[in-house]
Amino acid sequence: MNLQTNYGDKCFDWGRQYDHGLHGQNFLSTASTTPPHWVYPVAVVGGPCADPTQPCYTVHVQNGRYTQPSTIINQIQRLKPGMWYVLQAYILVTGTNPKYTSNMNRWDCTSSNPAEHWSNVTVRYCWSDYQQILQAIAADPNITVTDPLTLGQEWGRPFN
Repeated sequence: MNLQTNYGDKCFDWGRQYDHGLHGQNFLSTASTTPPHWVYPVAVVGGPCADPTQPCYTVHVQNGRYTQPSTIINQIQRLKPGMWYVLQAYILVTGTNPKYTSNMNRWDCTSSNPAEHWSNVTVRYCWSDYQQILQAIAADPNITVTDPLTLGQEWGRPFN
């Protein structure tokens, strides 16, 4: 809190905090007018697959389970006017990990069923599932896609 209040809030329009209970729902008026101007992003993450009948269900990952595209799409569809959603991804992958790789990073995005997609590293997420999320956003005429700077300038945060 101290870093955001004394430094981040003076240099950036928004500071990020992760609160999974909020499901990415941010109220623009509150984030714009209440210091230290937090925004609550949602990151899609890898992990064990969601299908308990598959061997990938028991893949060991520090925490969490592979984010299903439907979870993100449902969160976005629950947004109301005056709310915004910050979606982020770290490393988007396709297919399966290369056979020649010498590190222990593994993933499999080859199934047509997202419930069978998995990664043993939380920062890896299947590109095909991310595309599914992007297509759902593009199909909704009530959603405006923008960047933090444009949004900040629109709401007078603080460097317009």
